[in-house]
Amino acid sequence: MVNSSYLVLLGASALVVVAATRWLPTQNLQQRNSGGEGLLLTRVATIEERQAFGREMALAVANVNQQLALQRRFIQQVTREVAGGGQISTTSRRWLDRFASHVGMIDSEYVDDQQWLQQLLERVDEVPVALVVAQAALHSQWGQTPPSRLHHYFPENCSGNCEQLQQPLPSMEAAVAAHLQRLNSHDDYALLRRLRAQIRDAGRQPTAEELLPGLLLVTRHSAGEMTQLRRVMGELDLR
Repeated sequence: MVNSSYLVLLGASALVVVAATRWLPTQNLQQRNSGGEGLLLTRVATIEERQAFGREMALAVANVNQQLALQRRFIQQVTREVAGGGQISTTSRRWLDRFASHVGMIDSEYVDDQQWLQQLLERVDEVPVALVVAQAALHSQWGQTPPSRLHHYFPENCSGNCEQLQQPLPSMEAAVAAHLQRLNSHDDYALLRRLRAQIRDAGRQPTAEELLPGLLLVTRHSAGEMTQLRRVMGELDLR
């Protein structure tokens, strides 16, 4: 039986998930660099500004990862119960359905609960802090682009003139939550999720360098951008 303390903590973590969903556009739109055309008007960040941005972004990523870790532990506990012949309780399934809907999964697509839970574990997982901070630093020029002043730090789905980039997000953490949800749900990042799951199955915590190839096949990214991300990750004292 799932411990009731999990359900109390999940209630708080659900607020992060719901906030992220609110800002996550549909995945059938073309993505654009959140820095956009403003790059030409962007000044170079100072060393102090880069360090401050890295620290603040790393904290935001760690906070969102903490919520994902809590949700993942809950899923793992239910998975163990099902593997032992148990049934998913009504309350647990309500939480699981909520997590599944936020990472683009539909229960009817899976043969049984075990398969569904395994796929859910592949999607509800953390992303290395250094990888997310490097993406944010690269696409927002360390928080100097006009969209980043409205908390748009990452490549985002948009159409037309990307009016959504003119609408402020509530916080840096909300932007991170939306981006991690995108990585955990969008078809473009299926390779990143598979790599992460394989490393998890081997009993290790995935590193930013190990998951970097998961971005290479995404049409917006290039080998040159991979080099830039590695450079930024090397500049950060993060994992």
